[in-house]
Amino acid sequence: MMVCRTLDFVKKFSRLRLFTSSNAIAMLSLSAVPTARSLHATSLRCCHLAIHSNGDCLEINAVGLQQPLQLHYAWLRGHCYCDKCYSKATYQKIFDLHCLSLFEKPVDIHLEDQNLSIKWTDGHQSLFHIDWLIKNSYSGYKQTSKKTESYWNSNKIKELNPEHVTFEKFMNTECGVKLLLSNVLTYGIGMVEHVPATLEATQQVVERICPPQENLFGKMWQFATQPVHSDTAYSSVYLGAHTDGTYFEDCPGLQVFHCFHHEGKGGETLLVDGFHAAEIVRTRKPDAFKFLCEAKVPAEFIDVVDGKMVDHMHCVDTILKVDSVTKALTRLRYNLYDLAPLNTTPPEQLPSFYSALSSLTDAIRDPSSEHWMKLSPGTVLFIDNWRVMHGRAAFTGNRVMGGCYVGRDGYLSRARVLGLL
Repeated sequence: MMVCRTLDFVKKFSRLRLFTSSNAIAMLSLSAVPTARSLHATSLRCCHLAIHSNGDCLEINAVGLQQPLQLHYAWLRGHCYCDKCYSKATYQKIFDLHCLSLFEKPVDIHLEDQNLSIKWTDGHQSLFHIDWLIKNSYSGYKQTSKKTESYWNSNKIKELNPEHVTFEKFMNTECGVKLLLSNVLTYGIGMVEHVPATLEATQQVVERICPPQENLFGKMWQFATQPVHSDTAYSSVYLGAHTDGTYFEDCPGLQVFHCFHHEGKGGETLLVDGFHAAEIVRTRKPDAFKFLCEAKVPAEFIDVVDGKMVDHMHCVDTILKVDSVTKALTRLRYNLYDLAPLNTTPPEQLPSFYSALSSLTDAIRDPSSEHWMKLSPGTVLFIDNWRVMHGRAAFTGNRVMGGCYVGRDGYLSRARVLGLL
């Protein structure tokens, strides 16, 4: 075994070779290593990096990592981003994974600054930056991925008081868009103020992020209490906390609201951080949380116009979804109004299902979870429909609302382009 015992040794020799036939180890200084989310990076400055071959894997250890990175040689070969394996013009892979050998082994490994160079048996050369390996490998992502969300209850969101964005700043500066999206990513809600109380101006605000998501309700919508669709939203009664579109396969990413006019009483908007409620269940009743992550629940929307059914949407999915690696919450799908006949849960599991659903509902309906606010003309409210639930107090008088849905892919793409993810 060849061992490099001091940093001076590495500084003296710019290239240190490791051969898989031996269990070689190298040590070198590593500067700041950003995590998968650059705005929430965990600094690993001035730490030591240890690399050695371990069977079918290359193992990388660094101060600041709880466990060594385990990088399978087949994974490394399949993730080569050289010009022969990856197109810089189209940002697509050229290398055919079908040709990948699971028994691929390197013949030479060496370090150059913060780059890992690997030569394969066929003579192909791959180069990986250590930052990239930490951000994109399974074990690196699991350890360094940081959630951007800040969960809240009613008192917490009042204390946090996320900054609103003015219409002028939002429409004319990139930092205005970044502030709005940052609030949505962090708190699940964001607001733009002083917007002209028209559907056209509301659409202009939305399209600063990405195009609205068109579906059976249209691209942009405006409604009062006339029953345009078979939905309780087109009424004046109380609506409890829920997420929209549980019956869509492509569930809306953002819900956008703008109150154009209201002459009357009531109609306050209810907001509940669903992830905060779900984490309460995870802590207090882990079995119930697990059940809600696994049990598939059907939802549906039936639209009848003039006595004739014109639409019937139906989707089956779990109420909660977590990241497969980090186990962090990624989506809440909760709407008791739109539940379809429950034909996906066997009889012996029904007590567990109803008990788990009751536990989540208790957390959602706890008064400390409910944040009430009055929407006024000029304020456009963005809601992360995968996380924050909305509802409404009963109201009187004429109340005109407008808004739309925004696809999750669209607004997250914009956030990545702006460096927020």
